[in-house]
Amino acid sequence: MSGESEILDFIGNVTDEIAGGVERLRKLGVTRVLINNLHPLACTPWQTRPSNYTECMGRGNVAALFHNGDLEKKLNASSSDSVYLIDLHRAFTNIVDPSDPQDIPQVAKQFIKNKLKLCCYSFDPNGYCGQADEDGGVLYNICSHPEKHFFWDDVHPTQAGWEAVMGQLEKDIKDFLHITY
Repeated sequence: MSGESEILDFIGNVTDEIAGGVERLRKLGVTRVLINNLHPLACTPWQTRPSNYTECMGRGNVAALFHNGDLEKKLNASSSDSVYLIDLHRAFTNIVDPSDPQDIPQVAKQFIKNKLKLCCYSFDPNGYCGQADEDGGVLYNICSHPEKHFFWDDVHPTQAGWEAVMGQLEKDIKDFLHITY
C-alpha cells in the first residue's frame, strides 16, 4: 500500500468498520460509546529513529489526520450524545509535537529531553524490546528513568506517558459518562 488512493481506501475501510461496530453496539442497547482516534503516528520512535529521535517523520501524521477526520464524520461524534471521540491525537501532540515549543504544557515538561526517544530498545536494529537469545540472555536495554520518557518502546507510551495523556482527557471522558469526581 504505497499509493495515496490505496491508503485513503484502506482508511475508509477501517473507519467504516469502526462506525459499523459502534452502530451494532447502539442497537444492542449500549447508551454511551467511547472511541479513540489515532495519535500522531509519525511521532513514534519507530518513525523518529532516522532523525535520531529529534523530529516527527514521514506521512504518518497526515494519514492519522485523514483517519481521524473520516472517523469523526462517520460517527457524527461532534453532535452525538451517545458517542464520544477521545482525541488521542491532540493529547499526544501536546506532548510530543506541540505547536509552540515555547509554550510546552505542564504535562509534557518531564519528557522534554526524551519525548520521542524510546526507553526500552533492542541491541538488534530488527529486534524488539523484551527479546532474548536462545539461552535467555537479554537483547535489549532499558533506560534508567522511564518516568522521563514518553515512549516505552517503538510505539507504546510509558506509564508516565499514559498518565500525561489521560490527565488531559480524564475530565472530558468523565463528563461524557456523567461520572462525578
